Amino acid sequence: MAIGFVLTTVVYMVGHQDIYMGSLGFDVDAFRDRATAYIQQNTADPSEYPPGAMLYFVFIHLLSVYGIDYGGMFFIFCQGLILVHLGLFNQYGGRKAVYWGTLFVLCAGPIVFYRFDLLASLLVLGAMAVFKGGLPRPRRNELAGILLGAAAMVKVYPL
Repeated sequence: MAIGFVLTTVVYMVGHQDIYMGSLGFDVDAFRDRATAYIQQNTADPSEYPPGAMLYFVFIHLLSVYGIDYGGMFFIFCQGLILVHLGLFNQYGGRKAVYWGTLFVLCAGPIVFYRFDLLASLLVLGAMAVFKGGLPRPRRNELAGILLGAAAMVKVYPL
């Protein structure tokens, strides 16, 4: 896991170069603005982000009041999500899967710290891990379905 921490830190440092901050940092600012509007007005723009994503943005916003700004807290959450991804890869796919996951993070570059897609992919990966895990079949199917539903709430806007 130490390699994952070093990897995510290096990719984050590269992502904070001026060449990336202008185009990628705009998204994190938009997430913060939407969360702030939702907290202050108790309403969200119905055409902008799915409900699961708004919940994620508001949660990060509420935690960012303790001395770390929204962008820093968003980075901490993204770094944690990457480390959990790599941990699940290691548990269910072995060392080779961790290498492929690390290669993906390197190839994707700093964009992984400016998007909320990691949450949806982690929920899908969690559903796969639960389905493969040792729970009894009815409970395993139900929990995997709940995780897949949560992933859909994060990425798919309800019509």
